[in-house]
Amino acid sequence: MTEFPDTRVGSINKALVRAGCLTLSGSETQHPSGPAILLLYDLVLTTLAAYPWQHFKTFAKLAKTPAAADTQWTNVFTLPADRQDLPFAYFDRADCRNPFMVFEHRDNLLYSDADQIWCQYSRIVEPGLWPGYFMDLFTLNLAAEYALAIREDERLRATLLRECFGPPEMHGQGGRFALATSTDSQKSPAAQVGNGFDPFGGLYRSGG
Repeated sequence: MTEFPDTRVGSINKALVRAGCLTLSGSETQHPSGPAILLLYDLVLTTLAAYPWQHFKTFAKLAKTPAAADTQWTNVFTLPADRQDLPFAYFDRADCRNPFMVFEHRDNLLYSDADQIWCQYSRIVEPGLWPGYFMDLFTLNLAAEYALAIREDERLRATLLRECFGPPEMHGQGGRFALATSTDSQKSPAAQVGNGFDPFGGLYRSGG
């Protein structure tokens, strides 16, 4: 079996092979289905990244500027530009052990009287930093979408989605996804903000 590197093109090729499609010989634009390949890659990755995977989590100190005089807060902080959503937690100490709750969100800004604030948030990292269980899940999910978009094979898509998320009665929480989230949770014994959140909303549950 052909081995592909843990890069964006490599992960795309893994999914294309699983779906029975032609692989990329160069860049994504050289494939007959180039636009769809990139669109589905980003869609599947963004959807899966809604779950709080450990390898996507990081901490950052927020940049601070003085708040305007007409606000009730002393300082305004800018949220990380590479975040997927709102941070999981905020902290007013560098050890980031005890969450800080006295603040107000406004668009991409956070207002507070704290002098310094750190946050824990999720951002997408390159495939070379993904653990094997997430790469396997992503490849299978992406292959399901390629099966329909490129091969127009609804039965294969349904089969792959069932392997990926389980039968309909599992509500998207079974299959390879259940194995991946179970493995991921063992990497961090403490309870994580967002566990139990279902990001899929039925999007990938049509594979009966």
